[in-house]
Amino acid sequence: MAKLCGFAGACAVLAVAMAGCVGGEATKQTAGGDRGLNPIENYKQARFREAIRGLDYSSGRVTINELEAREVVPPGSPLKFDEQMEEADALLLDNAYVESIAAFTKAVILNPESADAYVGLAKSLRTKGELDMGLAALRTSLDLRPDHIGTRFLHAEFLWQNNETAESKAALEELTTLPAFTDEDRKYQGEAWRMLASAYWYDGNPRKAQDAAHKAIENGVDVPPQLLDLINEALAKGGVR
Repeated sequence: MAKLCGFAGACAVLAVAMAGCVGGEATKQTAGGDRGLNPIENYKQARFREAIRGLDYSSGRVTINELEAREVVPPGSPLKFDEQMEEADALLLDNAYVESIAAFTKAVILNPESADAYVGLAKSLRTKGELDMGLAALRTSLDLRPDHIGTRFLHAEFLWQNNETAESKAALEELTTLPAFTDEDRKYQGEAWRMLASAYWYDGNPRKAQDAAHKAIENGVDVPPQLLDLINEALAKGGVR
């Protein structure tokens, strides 16, 4: 009988545990959390939601949510834009990713006309895998500063990482046509040619890949020797991969 009670007790414990399961995964409901996530994940989501408060990404651009923004940066706040940008950059370098998102969010609220603030925000959002939101921030930056080659390259890179390869390739090709006024501009264009060399190779066009690789090298950017070997091998076979 004692064994039966022990078995029944174990079944009761199992039934309680399974009561919070959906599809075989244990779920918990916490205050302000999401069903299906454990308390740690709920905490992470809550921190992220707090970090982006004050901004709206739903339009594909970043806009200010006036009501929330007043709570994040109250009128008369002693926060200064330059100091906020400096803090946000430092947090990003220190791998304090959520904190850097919150700091760049405040910077954008303080100065929504700063293209650099949106770029920093995009970089910090990427650290959390939020590429769609990062792309919204980069589009907003490019609205303010359309021909900035560094931002255009970052935008193309985000598209590539977000599996929007056709859009990324088009953005890279357009970037290479812009006038480069500084060594940094030329370096970004070289990086664009390097990425295009890979894209053309995977498209089955080794001749264009070779041309892009040479242009990358001309701009001071190294191309992986393995890629160069593959391109040369394909061209030696008459352009057949």
